[in-house]
Amino acid sequence: DVGLVGEIGRYIREGGGKRIRPALLLLACRLCGYRGDRAITLASVVEFIHTATLLHDDIIDEATVRRGKRSVNSRWGNDITVLLGDFLYTKSMSMALSQDNLPILRLLSDVTLRMIEGELLEIERNGDLRMSEAQHLDIIRRKTADLFAACMSIGALLGEVNDEKRKALTSYGLNLGICFQMVDDLLDFTADEIRKVLTRPSL
Repeated sequence: DVGLVGEIGRYIREGGGKRIRPALLLLACRLCGYRGDRAITLASVVEFIHTATLLHDDIIDEATVRRGKRSVNSRWGNDITVLLGDFLYTKSMSMALSQDNLPILRLLSDVTLRMIEGELLEIERNGDLRMSEAQHLDIIRRKTADLFAACMSIGALLGEVNDEKRKALTSYGLNLGICFQMVDDLLDFTADEIRKVLTRPSL
């Protein structure tokens, strides 16, 4: 009902992106033998969560460009961008609740909290040359890799595979997410703005 939500939502969607998180969830579902509609809804949930974090990230970083276009905060302002990020977080949880699956809801809630913790830790330790490798990897895990792992785990939960297979898929997602974020961070130092858009990990 709020026109601005639809307008900015279309702007974000038209900006493109890899959609790797929902793709991982859908692939994990297929691998585990699940073919129902819940996969589509939950894939949308994780993309909403991810998009909300990007909106808030751009405010924190005072970014003016996202995926080769003006960032939402530079076009509509920080106040609207914060509220839209909050809207997407809340909408994602509402969608997840509609699936009536407590383990998946708990997983999504936990991973969202860890992502926010990762952002806080990154801000707190920004510029701290004493930060250890383990602390850096912990931030990467919370900020990015845990959501990758959750996508794989949700596919396993929907497919009702055994614990061994679910843990293997979750571990795969975690390690993929760590590698993904490392490459993304390196590009901040080695690529200009145009090359960054073209060479970001495109899994």
